[in-house]
Amino acid sequence: MPVGMENPLISVVVPVYDIEKYIRRCVGTLTEQTYKNIEIILVDDGSADASPAICDGLAEADARLKVLHTANNGQSAAKNAAVRVSKGDYITFVDGDDYVAADYVLHLYELTRAHHADIAITDYRIQRDGEEKFDRGGEPGKKPGEKPPYVLLMNRYEALETLLYQKHFRQLSCGKLFRRSLFGGIEFPEGKVAEDLATFYKLLDRTELVAYSSAADYVYVQRSTSTIHAQRDRVKNDALEFLEEMERYILNKYPNLEKAAAFYCFVHSFHDLKQTPFREVYKAEHAKLRHNLIKYRRSVLTNAKARLSTRACAALSYLGIGTLMLCKAIYDRMKSRI
Repeated sequence: MPVGMENPLISVVVPVYDIEKYIRRCVGTLTEQTYKNIEIILVDDGSADASPAICDGLAEADARLKVLHTANNGQSAAKNAAVRVSKGDYITFVDGDDYVAADYVLHLYELTRAHHADIAITDYRIQRDGEEKFDRGGEPGKKPGEKPPYVLLMNRYEALETLLYQKHFRQLSCGKLFRRSLFGGIEFPEGKVAEDLATFYKLLDRTELVAYSSAADYVYVQRSTSTIHAQRDRVKNDALEFLEEMERYILNKYPNLEKAAAFYCFVHSFHDLKQTPFREVYKAEHAKLRHNLIKYRRSVLTNAKARLSTRACAALSYLGIGTLMLCKAIYDRMKSRI
């Protein structure tokens, strides 16, 4: 970076669990960052494969790497452990099976520096495991490279509203650069999964300004064997709990965001219901998710800010939740064939 520019230490937190096939690629994209003043904290969360040895070997080759070996306590505990030992003025998170562009850290830091932002966010692309092609990222309907990157600046209210309407970015810790001070008193909920759902909105609520860039510098690799897929049942249960907590939090502090919160809860519940098998063992989850759709559908249907497709789903739900799910399944199948 240019001589004389501020050059604070930035901590990159990388949770690692049984990803021996992916961790070298991830770390390789981090050690080759154009922004050099970084520390990379690899947290081996009790991996049973060769990941621990690979992490140790990578650390021997680059002094900026630190390795924490912990018991298998989950991503929340891994992230918390890394944040506690980190030294950086800023913190970013990268999942160990994902990878980033060479300018990922520099781009995020320049966003915070240029705009005095507390959180900088980059868009992302999705790569399915074993495929070279990319799906669209965080902004609905946008294809990477479709138009020149742009930057949006938001105060905390605008950022929360953007999150709830699922525009531009999602409730994920990855692909973002956080001012370290935001984490004072906020930790990821240990013993739970879907941990970002419980924390990101609280971090947003501590900001004065958030900077978002449409440049897709982060690549999410979707794997059927990833932790989030292997623990799908726990994800749904914890997500339902966190949704309720988030709604209470938002309505208490930002009553004007009631419709935005209802939209978020409707969309999240609809997505989870699509992913939940119709079996007796999931009867309670189905009942709760269906209850949520019925609870929020009127608000979504009458919300001019809601996406037209979501309002259509809310309208279809009045014909029965089963009818809604059938129509959605037919639509998805037809769309996949186009």
